[in-house]
Amino acid sequence: MQLMLRFRACFYQFNGYWFRGRTRGSSFTASSSLEQQQRPLTMIHICHAPVASPQPVRPIATPIHVPKLSLPFRNQLVQVAATDIVWLEGASNYTFIHTRDKRRYLVAKNLKRLEADLVGSPFCRVHKSTLVNLTYLLDVRFGDEPHLHLKNGQTISISRRRITSTRRQIRAYQAELTN
Repeated sequence: MQLMLRFRACFYQFNGYWFRGRTRGSSFTASSSLEQQQRPLTMIHICHAPVASPQPVRPIATPIHVPKLSLPFRNQLVQVAATDIVWLEGASNYTFIHTRDKRRYLVAKNLKRLEADLVGSPFCRVHKSTLVNLTYLLDVRFGDEPHLHLKNGQTISISRRRITSTRRQIRAYQAELTN
């Protein structure tokens, strides 16, 4: 497998490893073990930097994948982005999804299944029947009656069993924001 390069340097990602092509139109050759796997070699980023750098190559910007939920609503499927969901309220085998535009969708999935669909988003399970998006968190109180205040004015109580995990997830989210 050979690729001709027109720029001074091109970066390639293949099976989690980064490769840097050679300069001035020379070809980049993948090893035979990589060719046997027959996976495409994709160009990620083009750079006009010198090639002789011994440091690992990292992309400047990574694509952001925002999970979306497909919800049946009035005989059609509505796509709701995870960033638009403020909080989810579980009610037996159904879940109410509260969005930032003050809409409320009823879904015939339990909260556990929706929580699995929202992996990678900043959601925190604060109660048996409540899942909160931490981007809409305004204030937290861990006193006698632990609760959360959201930006839309909603107050949500935190169960006693989930206080430590909620505190840990909120601290991790805040640390992620500051970095």
